[in-house]
Amino acid sequence: MCILSQDLQNLQELYVKLCGSVEVIFDLQQSNVNEGGHELAVLTRLKDVTLSGLNNLRHVWKNCPHVIQGSSLHNLNYLKVDDCRILRHVFTPSIAKVLVGLRILTVKTCKNLEAIVAKEEEEEECIVGGGGGIILFPQLTGLYLDNLPKLLNIIHKPYTFNWASLKDLIMGDCAKVIERLNDTLQVC
Repeated sequence: MCILSQDLQNLQELYVKLCGSVEVIFDLQQSNVNEGGHELAVLTRLKDVTLSGLNNLRHVWKNCPHVIQGSSLHNLNYLKVDDCRILRHVFTPSIAKVLVGLRILTVKTCKNLEAIVAKEEEEEECIVGGGGGIILFPQLTGLYLDNLPKLLNIIHKPYTFNWASLKDLIMGDCAKVIERLNDTLQVC
């Protein structure tokens, strides 16, 4: 089961809790192309997303089109992912690149989460301004990670983070990623 449809372009807040059948939240397949084949921005009004107790959630974002318009998702400023047992990553690199307004990211109690941003081969051919380089969350002020025993990476190479605005980084029960933090997190 998937949550997103094209009819939700005015959506500002999404709260999904205890829905055992949900496997995908945002399926972006063909959601950003009009009849003329021109790309459209998707979810431009979305500000807050909370996902909790979704035991079958496999993807927050899936089936990314070949190009995601830069204004898509630019207003998303709060994302909380809690108790999503089989989720392996929160973002693909291309989705992460367009989240320029993200201020608060909370991820907790996701027992199989391996990375916040997926490896490039898991990218599903999303492209925003080419591959590699810095994924910049210019407005991210709070990153809260807790009870993520399999978390190995915030992000995989060749990407790096540059969080100029980060004020709060709180991590608990994330032993594997804390050991690797100096190699994977660059705060400027």
